[in-house]
Amino acid sequence: MQYLLPCECGQKHRLTASQAGQSLPCSCGASLHAPAFRDLKNLEVAPEESKKKRSAGGTWNPLQGAAFGLGAGLIGVSAVCLAMVSLYLGGLHPQEPVLNPEFLKHFLAEIDTNTPEKNLDVWHKEIIEEGLSRPGRPVYLVHQHLEQRLFLFRRIFYGVLVMGIVSLLASFVIKNPRGRKKPHQS
Repeated sequence: MQYLLPCECGQKHRLTASQAGQSLPCSCGASLHAPAFRDLKNLEVAPEESKKKRSAGGTWNPLQGAAFGLGAGLIGVSAVCLAMVSLYLGGLHPQEPVLNPEFLKHFLAEIDTNTPEKNLDVWHKEIIEEGLSRPGRPVYLVHQHLEQRLFLFRRIFYGVLVMGIVSLLASFVIKNPRGRKKPHQS
């Protein structure tokens, strides 16, 4: 049970039975002397503090909870995505183009029968522009393009990870706006 010990300045200070007979400081500078244990019954009984007030130091406001949840979610999502991108990048190995023996036989026979000018045109068109592999982009260019895209995704996910960490840290720094008092204007 708590009691209220009045000061000359008008303030009342909470006092427990264990503080009986002790001196307590007041914010006005005065030293208050608590009565002996048997005389505490003469003091006004302090109203019970609400549980919300007592545990205010250990609870978070909704803004802190949202910032913490957002931060934890962003960290989790970015960690999973970074792991997937890294695993995928680890599996990428540019392969050497595989030449079909039939295609190579046909190609060599065609070279032998063509004129030098025709062979030069074929060389420019088919070998330089298209490569020796199957039609389409050369494999190493496809892999290079994929690596560039995955590097971009990796940078994005690192950015999301940093935002998650900042949000998580901000949740510990945010103060309860209801606990602040507005400055008195005269």
